[in-house]
Amino acid sequence: MVLTEGDENGDGIFETILARHPETKAFEVFTRKADGTMQPASVRVVEAYKKQMSAVDEFFVEALGKDANPDKFEELMRAAQKKIQDAEKEKKE
Repeated sequence: MVLTEGDENGDGIFETILARHPETKAFEVFTRKADGTMQPASVRVVEAYKKQMSAVDEFFVEALGKDANPDKFEELMRAAQKKIQDAEKEKKE
């Protein structure tokens, strides 16, 4: 398992914990409340994380895979960034 903590609002407190199995890519997302207790993240938040991880995975396959076209690297990077940013907005809606 790989554990990642995230400080979503920049206050120095980790509000999000993501546990991911690197081989299966299965993961769970938890949110930490102000009192320190943890709870599973909403389906909406989990789906947004899935979209973000998928965008990163797609980028690496397309930009650095065996059939990668170096001339498209910047275009692929911008497309991945947009997908990640769009999914980030979905977490807050």
